[in-house]
Amino acid sequence: MLIQILAFAIIAAQAAWIYLAHRRSRNREELFRIITENAADMIALVDSKGHRLYNSPAYEKILGYSPEELARTPIFEQIHPDDRFKVLEAGREARSTGVGQSLQYRLRHKNGEWRFLESTASTIKNERGEVEKLVIVNRDVTQRVAAEEKLAHNALHDALTDLPNRRLFLDRLERCFTRAQRDRNFHYALLLLDLDAFKSLNHTMGAAAGDQVLVETAHRLQSALRATDSLSRPRDESPADALLSRLGGDEFAILLEACADPSDVLRVAGRIHSTLSAPLLLNQGEVQTRVSIGCALVSTLPERAEAPLRDAETALRRAQAMGGNRSELFDSDPSSRDRRLRSAAAMATSRTRPYLAARISRGCRRHRPHGPR
Repeated sequence: MLIQILAFAIIAAQAAWIYLAHRRSRNREELFRIITENAADMIALVDSKGHRLYNSPAYEKILGYSPEELARTPIFEQIHPDDRFKVLEAGREARSTGVGQSLQYRLRHKNGEWRFLESTASTIKNERGEVEKLVIVNRDVTQRVAAEEKLAHNALHDALTDLPNRRLFLDRLERCFTRAQRDRNFHYALLLLDLDAFKSLNHTMGAAAGDQVLVETAHRLQSALRATDSLSRPRDESPADALLSRLGGDEFAILLEACADPSDVLRVAGRIHSTLSAPLLLNQGEVQTRVSIGCALVSTLPERAEAPLRDAETALRRAQAMGGNRSELFDSDPSSRDRRLRSAAAMATSRTRPYLAARISRGCRRHRPHGPR
């Protein structure tokens, strides 16, 4: 009789333990459900093969997909093609090391837009210590990424014209210098532009009109560079890249990569004169813009990366000293200073179609529009 009582007590205790364990399990599941259904972040549960086992309701709120839609699609279908490999590698590493990974990747919204997600994975192991499941918490960081990209863009671009600023220009100039150190056949050129009488215009018509002139000048310079034909170069070189920057105030700069011929530099300068010759229509009235251009052709390796900028400034000051509305070319190659060049270009102050004549003067090539003044 005593044995039967003990046996019954043992069975009752086991049943009570099983009941309590089941209840604790149900409580944990209920707690997990409550957390995931009310969490702002997206929470997913995937098995060791990457199959979706659970997706929280936040997926539908943030990405537009219902749980049923997610269950019917492979887990990588919505991931950006460029990010799939790193997501796959993160999952493999988590399963092999037992340590979850954190990464950022893009997932396609149901409307087709790409959203940036910040993802953190945690592992669930079985009794043998093997990773059986991954709990993935995804947070939508699209707005944060956009803000970071805007800050990075603003750090390298002019606030008024959205052109590259001096910092980005000097960085590209440094790259050209580094490339020229490796490849002595690589040449490049700089054009430094200054609007004539801009300070007077800014004073008489106001800062708002001055800003309008700068913005429109930037647009016209971009148009002139797009319209410029491919520059002459050796057949094995790629087409020249042109970087237009605003260095500050009314000063703009153009960096021409893979440019070896002085006539190409003059041709670009001539097109700029022609493009800027048309009057600007402002709210306060019509404005005629004129520009002085200092050019520097880097045909021999300079001592420092900034040296060509100094040469272009020298040419620009000479153009301004000669009355403005002209171009001067500083060629770093002494052997080319005895050549005569011509560049077809329109004079900003003339309704006829004159030309710019290139004459040689102590390392600077002078270009003055001929025609009515």
